[in-house]
Amino acid sequence: MLETKTFQPSVAYMVRSLFINRLEVSRLIAAAVVNAEFCNLLLKDPASALEDGYQDETFSFSETEKNFIGSIQADSLSGFAAQLSRSLNWIDASFDKLSVQSAEYIGY
Repeated sequence: MLETKTFQPSVAYMVRSLFINRLEVSRLIAAAVVNAEFCNLLLKDPASALEDGYQDETFSFSETEKNFIGSIQADSLSGFAAQLSRSLNWIDASFDKLSVQSAEYIGY
């Protein structure tokens, strides 16, 4: 008898969608690089920077992402970006590890 295998997304896949949207992160950092006023707001009050957006642009982050970014405390844009980068690397490493575990569990 043939065994049917169905795709079941890992928990990491579902959790990953709750975290940082890389395109929006790039847009956020780019706005801070080209505009000192926006950069200062991002460092002083990240939640307001996300809510206000940059010029006529808004950022499409989920509430979870906004809360995460809003919790970053940094004195410089490089420090802010470093905290984001460390978090993204941790998410990637966790995702990769759980994806392998999930694939082994499913039998792939």
